Amino acid sequence: MKKKINIRSILTGACFVLGIFSLSRAFSELTHHTGSGQSLALHIGSGVLWLVVAWIISRRKRGSEDIPPSDLAAGIQKKLALPYKSIPDKVPADALMRFFRRTAKEARGQGFTPVLVPVTEDLDAHLSALQDAGGLPSPETALAAEPADGKAILERRWREAFAAEAETPEVPQTVLGEITGSKEQIHFLSCLDREGKPMETLMLRLPTAEGWKAPAYLPVGGAGGVPETGELLAICKYWYDKYKAVPAAMGYGAMEFVLPKVIDREEAMEAAKEHYAFCPDRVRRDTASGTIGEVADGLWQSTLWHFRWYGEA
Repeated sequence: MKKKINIRSILTGACFVLGIFSLSRAFSELTHHTGSGQSLALHIGSGVLWLVVAWIISRRKRGSEDIPPSDLAAGIQKKLALPYKSIPDKVPADALMRFFRRTAKEARGQGFTPVLVPVTEDLDAHLSALQDAGGLPSPETALAAEPADGKAILERRWREAFAAEAETPEVPQTVLGEITGSKEQIHFLSCLDREGKPMETLMLRLPTAEGWKAPAYLPVGGAGGVPETGELLAICKYWYDKYKAVPAAMGYGAMEFVLPKVIDREEAMEAAKEHYAFCPDRVRRDTASGTIGEVADGLWQSTLWHFRWYGEA
């Protein structure tokens, strides 16, 4: 990657040189008695001003554009071979959300889709294994087939999740629960570590305006419990058609969607059942009550959908 010019360092150096030059002029006039009092005051004042400006510029907090990606992040990006922006782990979750929103707005007229990719060793190992096995799958190959029926896939996964209770006509109420106990999700949870601290993240620009096609460009299907790529594409297409939900963050064992608006409270429980079918750990591991109702309670409050699989690859 081409090294970026450090504009801040150039400006700091220029202001420092101007400050020293002005003070040296004042010192010369003072020692040789060649300048008036007004000229002397002007040179001293401008010299001090330039040095203060140089100090202010040098003390400004470094932006993410000044921090190069880690070796791990650079390795992941090289394997994916997609345009990107590196976001260091110093960027707070709310700032990351604002950056994503701005980029998504920019993308509307430029034919690309922004997707956040948390930088993890598991993801790098997964991509390396794909390379060793013959290379990363081609997006064109994944998109060549017409997506399957995403709704039918979720219904099948729902039945499989309760295969042990096949003799019971209804899902146990202890699993369904009530629409209560959740709160609005306002950050990308997959871009935070287990302690809630920001992780280094890549903002990829996928060469498609159809966001539901993201799994074809980010081969995380089948990794860490995530459904296979074909199923991911079908479900993403189904959710886009039904809710206008599009993938916004994808990583090893994690995925998040954004929606233009929250869904109605009346349809939240049915949507939460689909979430359970898609990722049972969303209920089993990532709720306090272990109920689908708690997930439903969040769906009518938030335009972010979060999924994390805890299974092994």
